[in-house]
Amino acid sequence: MAENTDADLTGRRIEIAAALFGAWSGGDLDGPRRYFAEDGVLYDIIGGEHRGWPAIRAYFEHGRQRYPDLVLEPTGDFWSRPDGLAMLWTMSATQASDDLGPELVGRRWTVEGMSYLIFDGLTVVREADYHDAGSRERSLYLSSPPGRSVSPSPPGRSVSPSPPGRL
Repeated sequence: MAENTDADLTGRRIEIAAALFGAWSGGDLDGPRRYFAEDGVLYDIIGGEHRGWPAIRAYFEHGRQRYPDLVLEPTGDFWSRPDGLAMLWTMSATQASDDLGPELVGRRWTVEGMSYLIFDGLTVVREADYHDAGSRERSLYLSSPPGRSVSPSPPGRSVSPSPPGRL
């Protein structure tokens, strides 16, 4: 029998992280559950902390209602330590509401983020997600589709890129 090594454990955790983010991107609201401890915690820098699967699912459901085609995709960049992984990802979806202006409805936005997953063995006990609150808006205003003119910033707002080295 092969000995379980730190590299093996890290490799399996990377597979779980990729599957978890695939589940966040899927249509099954309970898809991510199999990767989380029942009393797990999901912390989102914008959306706050959600403890236990029922609270995590409710938060996830709210997000899927706003963005039914949400995709969270790991970039392939992972860092590990004994209790977990950090990873980079992109998140994208179609702007469905006119809260940022009617000219942006139907446009796809893409933002970058980073997560830290803490594991108990192969089960996620905490996911902490970090992304810039203004990045969705910047993505929509900085990439104008062909043949469609979009002002560089929303009326009454200033949209500026993040400082170098920051999301």
